[in-house]
Amino acid sequence: AQSAEDFYLLGRAYFLTGNYEKAKESFNKAKERLPETREVNRRTLENEVALMSSIVENVIGRNEFINQKRIINAAAGSQANSAAN
Repeated sequence: AQSAEDFYLLGRAYFLTGNYEKAKESFNKAKERLPETREVNRRTLENEVALMSSIVENVIGRNEFINQKRIINAAAGSQANSAAN
């Protein structure tokens, strides 16, 4: 990873696989490189990095994210089962 975008995506991957310490490091590196980001992407990336940083820093937020994923996956599974019947 070299750019803010790269570090954001790396942090997101770490977050989604449960490696929160590495995710935090990657999001911090993304923050450091935000000034180098093309202006067209900077605002969105600033928001995304801030959002993910706040979740990775907060155990309650992380747990709620995991809970919401379970709810979505359960709903998707029940819809798939209904469609198959």
